[in-house]
Amino acid sequence: SEECAFLSASELARRTGVSEATVIRLAQALGFEGFPELKEELRTMLKERISTVMRLEAASDRARDEGDVLLKVFRKDIENLSQTVSELPVDTFREAVKAVRKADRLYVIGLRSAYSLALFLWTAMRYIGKEAFLLRPGHGELWDEPVLWRRRDVLIAISFPRYTRDTVEVVQYARRKGLRCIAITDSLLSPVAQVSDIVLTARCEMDSYVESFTAPLSLINALVTAVSVAERDKALKALRRLEGIWRERNIYLQREEKSGKAFGTDL
Repeated sequence: SEECAFLSASELARRTGVSEATVIRLAQALGFEGFPELKEELRTMLKERISTVMRLEAASDRARDEGDVLLKVFRKDIENLSQTVSELPVDTFREAVKAVRKADRLYVIGLRSAYSLALFLWTAMRYIGKEAFLLRPGHGELWDEPVLWRRRDVLIAISFPRYTRDTVEVVQYARRKGLRCIAITDSLLSPVAQVSDIVLTARCEMDSYVESFTAPLSLINALVTAVSVAERDKALKALRRLEGIWRERNIYLQREEKSGKAFGTDL
């Protein structure tokens, strides 16, 4: 069954009626150091096709209660963060920062659940004065912007399992137009990584029906921060201008409002 990719060695042994040692020996006989390595390979193979229904069923079978779910999710995210920072080459990160800084215009794409990451990256880049554009899903509008692309533009494509076809096709089109393409994805073997110039990987594993975006979001935060530090004066100028507009338009709650005084209370 495909859900084996989400079970521990003991859980798989119990379901198949063999000992845990037998499961481990099988993994080693197949050329893996142990069962965790075999499970990682299985998960990589299945990410593109396993259904959300199956993943939720597997997670539900293992969850004891809400507290158990809370601890498991946080522990997995901590593991994702730790593995991401240890596996990502600093030189590759520097190359991505340099490409973003040199770009005349920056385009960002991330579809379906990855759209949330794309929206955050686009917003943050605009805050620090980058000329950034978000490729939005919709009724055909996705392909309106690419016809205006120039060679000195840069595309950042965000794609995690299950990978979307449109994201890969947009990157392929950008490469044909001469743009540099940066992929933010889970693996060097992912479809979008295969067609990009620079690949930033972030772990997203989670025993649930959705992937975890904790590590990818942290990576995006690092990218934006590195660009803003490298372009300090430009970033500060852009942020001061925005702060002035936000105050003028009363965008955010003021301190007295947050304390409740603006609503006639005495909190």
